[in-house]
Amino acid sequence: RSLFRKGDVFTVCSRKMRDDLIRLGAPASKIIILYGGANLNKFKFMPNPVQVNKEIVILMCGRFVEKKGFEYGIKAFLSAAKHNDRIKLRIIGSGREEKRLLSIAKSTPFGEQIDFLGNKTHDQYIEEIRKCHIFMSPSVTALNGDKEGLPTVLIEAAALGRPLIATDHSGIPEIVQDNINGLVVPERDVDGLLKAIQKLINEPEAWPTYAKRGRQLVEEQFDLKQQAAKLSGIY
Repeated sequence: RSLFRKGDVFTVCSRKMRDDLIRLGAPASKIIILYGGANLNKFKFMPNPVQVNKEIVILMCGRFVEKKGFEYGIKAFLSAAKHNDRIKLRIIGSGREEKRLLSIAKSTPFGEQIDFLGNKTHDQYIEEIRKCHIFMSPSVTALNGDKEGLPTVLIEAAALGRPLIATDHSGIPEIVQDNINGLVVPERDVDGLLKAIQKLINEPEAWPTYAKRGRQLVEEQFDLKQQAAKLSGIY
């Protein structure tokens, strides 16, 4: 509250975070939403249509910590893999939950359809998004209250033209708009994630529409140059 009295401006990365700050006592008039952004020159629009009888790749990326919700994404994928040997899950990252996530993946024979890629450079990470067909971010509120702001990976995947699967968590619905550029399900809802995976892999004809709308949203609200100019204006 002392900071709220002294500060002239408080920037937040989502409308949800703005609401949280107001609940903590920040004056609404001092809060400015400043989204993260994608470099649209680096993240060029490159939809990746599925080819007949070829594999469909789902990608997750982030630190292996509770709030990323990878446990639920893996469990949903394993259920989907029981009925489809063409789908693959690739995961970029590392962290303290790695052993547990590996154990979940290896708990069924379908874990062979999951690849843990470890850490990647930023250029390698971009290449993995280009190679994938669907990007999934099953974030949750951790037991200690830790949660996302608005994951940059979702902005970048949308910029490249990937259909998104994510949870109704923090600022995520501001970049993943349900049935517009992706699918949004409740936190920790394995069955909901499973249904979202099945819907997208069974309806590849809808991907171009998701891709186009996702790119348009990024250009309108999450362009890195526009957000940098806005920050400069604040200063």
